[in-house]
Formats: sequence, structure tokens, C-alpha cells
Amino acid sequence: MTVSQRARALTAASSATVLLGVLVPGGATAAAGDTEPPVGSFVVLSASSSDDPGPLTVEVVQNSLKDDRTPTADIVREVSWGTGVGYEPWRKGTSISFAYTSVGRYDLRVRVTDRAGNSSVEDLGTVVVSDSFAPKLTVNRPASDRRTAWRAVRGYARDVGLAGMDFVRVKSWQQRTRGWYAYQGEERGWVRTDSEARAKAAAVAVRVPTTTNGAWKVALEGVRAGGLVVRTFARDAAGNRSKAVAVRRTLVD
Repeated sequence: MTVSQRARALTAASSATVLLGVLVPGGATAAAGDTEPPVGSFVVLSASSSDDPGPLTVEVVQNSLKDDRTPTADIVREVSWGTGVGYEPWRKGTSISFAYTSVGRYDLRVRVTDRAGNSSVEDLGTVVVSDSFAPKLTVNRPASDRRTAWRAVRGYARDVGLAGMDFVRVKSWQQRTRGWYAYQGEERGWVRTDSEARAKAAAVAVRVPTTTNGAWKVALEGVRAGGLVVRTFARDAAGNRSKAVAVRRTLVD
């Protein structure tokens, strides 16, 4: 006989009584006519500070839990953290925690089920995980001022929060003997202007992604001897920008 099959059970009473029920795991029998689900009260607490850029840890605390026929210890509890993996068991204790490691909105729910299979779901609201922390950016500065050492600009960018890196943006311009030149990217090279302000305005921003370890690189094809300016910043996937970093070097052949 399977768990789901209906069965008869005789109860020891002053007069023999037949009680229809449903067999459940562990040999317990839930009385027929039990249609009331368990009732619970739960609250959500945050164990993380808003100043903490790391994972957001939340805790669900059980205030009360009861059923009209099933003992509290036998009520099955499950939690859905809203991450798309469904419900997970809440086997022991009056609290359970979870750490969110990605930016997003997560609907938090608790489901409780009695021996008869009656369930109720407590909607605990939406957990919003955001990232307001700017990434950190560094630019490598070669020890040499020879122009061959500056054919590419390199550095590292790291997202402090949970959103992840989006890109690093680099603009460059240079003063040479014949005037100021604005970098247009690898394919277009450099264009001549008559002032630093116009070279800065004419420089084309080159966007590059970072590698898994945060490294980035932008080639400066055709860089010459003279005063070089490189200005860069990093942006994460939440739109937070790092502080801009400007490097000025006088290059020689």
C-alpha cells in the first residue's frame, strides 16, 4: 500500500469506531476531513549593514507556527529565497539565513505543510539587493618614459559591490612638435588640433572590458615622443563610476 492510498484505522475507544484517514510518511495517520493548513508568523531581518559592499545576508525568524491537528514539530517548513531554484527545506531551529551575492529583486516566501498535505504560503515581501559602491581603478605607470613603453595602457579595475564590472573607458591626447593630437582608437589613429582643449574634446573614448582578474588594456597605436595624457575611469554593471585617473608623461624616442 502506497503513502497516497486511503486506509482504514481502528481506534481504541469504548465502542469500536472506524476512522478514515490518509497514510503519511513515518506511519502517522491524518484524519479525514483535515482541510485546514498550518498558520505561521515570520519576520525578515537583515544581518548586513548598508555600508557593507559584500553579500546581503537576510534572516527569516519564526515567531509562531501551529496547526489544528498536526503537532508543530511535524509541520514541514520550506523557504523560497526568490532566486529561481524553488523551495528549500527548513529542517530545524526558529531561524534560517541566506546570503544574496547578486544585484536584483527577490520575492521571499515560506511554505508550511501539515501531515494531511494542507499547505499555506506566507509572502514575506521583496528583498532588494542593490549596489551603490564605485569600482576601484588603477593605471600601470611604466618606469620608462620611452614611447615604446607606452604603446599600450594597462591597469586593473575591481568592483567593490555586487554588480560586477562593466567596462573601463580610456581617452588620450598628446602634444607633439606640430601641435596637439587626439587619439581616435586603433583603426583611426591620431588627429591634429590646435590646442589641448580641442584635443581633449576630439579624443574618442575607447571602452574595453576587464578580464576575470580585473586586468584591462588599451593600445595606443602610433604614440610619439611628446607630452602624453591618458584619462580613464571604470564603470560597474550598476552604473557606478570610479574616480577618474589622469596620467601625464613626457615621452622620448
